[in-house]
Amino acid sequence: MGGLLSAFGSEVDVSDCKIDINAEPGEAERDVVEKAAETLEVIKDTLEMLEGYEDCSPLIKRAMGDPTPDNEGEAWSKAQDCAGKAKKFYQTAQLLEDIFPQLLRSLATEDEKSSFVQKQAVCSKAAALLEFALKFDGMRVMRPTISNDMAYYRRSLSKHANQPNLPVKDDEASYVMLFVAQMSPMTAALAKGTSALMKTSPSFAVRVPKVLALLANVCLALCRSKEFDEETTQKLLYAMVGGLIVYDHVSPEGAFTAKGLNTKSAVSMVVKDYPQQANLANALKYSTLHYSDDSTPSAIKSILESA
Repeated sequence: MGGLLSAFGSEVDVSDCKIDINAEPGEAERDVVEKAAETLEVIKDTLEMLEGYEDCSPLIKRAMGDPTPDNEGEAWSKAQDCAGKAKKFYQTAQLLEDIFPQLLRSLATEDEKSSFVQKQAVCSKAAALLEFALKFDGMRVMRPTISNDMAYYRRSLSKHANQPNLPVKDDEASYVMLFVAQMSPMTAALAKGTSALMKTSPSFAVRVPKVLALLANVCLALCRSKEFDEETTQKLLYAMVGGLIVYDHVSPEGAFTAKGLNTKSAVSMVVKDYPQQANLANALKYSTLHYSDDSTPSAIKSILESA
């Protein structure tokens, strides 16, 4: 991937902003960047785990239709494995919910553009977390049985209360169950952490959405430039869409009518220039809060519905 990325020309001027994906953090942001790097290292196998997820629906169906000890034992054994993975996903989301707002806090100053330019390592890590969350959620949608598997595990816990080394304890099961039941659990975790940050002070309530908008706008301009390889462009696309979705969750006006956000151009580019990334168009439709609002411009809805 290219090292220095520069943004030029968009509806909202971001020509003075860039993202250096190889930037070294300065002393002021070193701690939060290193913590973010550690988080990304810890969660790096989560997508692979989700991709290789094997549901236990056939075994559950057989155990419920013919509840012999052998059938129930096989289903319970597989359900434990599935529940352990679901707990891993939940723990990953907790890590994201903790670190993402710390990165935003570092950027949410009186002059967010200056912070963006000066704290390139922070920007890079924020973009990486958005990319991760969106990729996870896109894969999660393709595995709807995860919540059913966890529900079966939870219902069966009472029969195995005395079993040692349960992958998910009774007092944890409800939290994990609620997490996996969400359509976009990782993006929701980022939005939850962001919302909590915004509630800590009136200044963050104003500045944090501006940071998300700036990140999305810069990624849009970078993708438009056509200067980068496929891998880099994909990362930028995911970060752009992730930024739009989190913005839509935390801003009362939402992403589709925000004046400081180049949403229509971003939507148009995703649908028309990258039709192979249909999951991103679906995320904009189904993972946002305000897409179905009457206030969402008909032009944006028309573009997304054509995807």
